[in-house]
Amino acid sequence: MRAGPRHRARRWPWRDHREAIDAVAFRFQTGTQWVHLPEKYGNWRGVFNRPADVGR
Repeated sequence: MRAGPRHRARRWPWRDHREAIDAVAFRFQTGTQWVHLPEKYGNWRGVFNRPADVGR
């Protein structure tokens, strides 16, 4: 049994989850690559890694 959940220290606050979902929807609707997401969705790595970060 674990002593408690492990949390990764974040240096910045989360962007709104809706923005990440919109970015994923945009990516699949247009077929673009992750690195070519528009700036309004933030850093593509943050969007790409969001599901893994939320699941931790």
